[in-house]
Amino acid sequence: MFKRKRFKIFLVLLLLVTHFSTRLIYAQEEGWVKSGERWWYRYSDGGYPANEWLQVNGVWYHFDDEGWMETGWIKYSNKWYYLNESGAMRTSYLYTGDAEYYFHSDGDMYWMKLIVEWQKQENTNWCWLASATMAGNYIRDYQLTQVEVGKYVLNTSEPPNVAGWPWDISKAMEYYTNYSAGWTIIPENSSQLIDRIDAKKPFVLSVLWPTMIHLLGSEFDIGGFSGHSVCVVGYNLETREMIYYDPGLGSYKNSFISMDEIDSRAVYKQKSYLTMNYNQKGLYATLNFYNY
Repeated sequence: MFKRKRFKIFLVLLLLVTHFSTRLIYAQEEGWVKSGERWWYRYSDGGYPANEWLQVNGVWYHFDDEGWMETGWIKYSNKWYYLNESGAMRTSYLYTGDAEYYFHSDGDMYWMKLIVEWQKQENTNWCWLASATMAGNYIRDYQLTQVEVGKYVLNTSEPPNVAGWPWDISKAMEYYTNYSAGWTIIPENSSQLIDRIDAKKPFVLSVLWPTMIHLLGSEFDIGGFSGHSVCVVGYNLETREMIYYDPGLGSYKNSFISMDEIDSRAVYKQKSYLTMNYNQKGLYATLNFYNY
């Protein structure tokens, strides 16, 4: 009889321990779980989010197809997002050393600009050389001057003040980069140019416009074309503009070209050196780009 009572007491204690242990385990099921060096989130039913966003304590996180918390850059619904080392979605300015970014409050990135050092062209015809040097210096391990690059491209100890052809621009971009550069007279659309900036490849865009003279308050086309080259370094999706550096300006500034104008191949030249007209239309003519 005594043994039977002891057994009943044992069963009661066992049930109580099991009950409270189950409640404790149940309370711990919902939340973050670390497996090795990676994190995942466990729902109270034992499930987990996969290939989706999840808001935890007011912060958004994203999980891959296998349910692991992601960090760094992800592209979701054709938009870029940045997830901090903690996995938290970024909604503020980001500087990475080689580029800067701005994000909307819902996390999508709308502004990207490569940290390219602006250069003023050192001669009146060296817009191509200055633009190519800007692009190349972003890729190179060290900085070169326009004169140094010009010596190599033009194969002379004292590079003359001459305009450059598309192949000259590519040669200048290649110098000391270990990467090849190509060019095309069938320019790409704005979507393709955005992809190049996303890949951190600055490029040179060249524009042609009719040679005009300004007399007695009127402009006259005297035949032929002039040209100008700029270094494209970023984009603003909010305003649908590409960001470029113009070596013909007197000082550093962000300049902008409408993506709609690029897609129609009609872009605004910053200024014409003949007419000083800041609204003169030019033709988006050639593009020099890195192949890597």
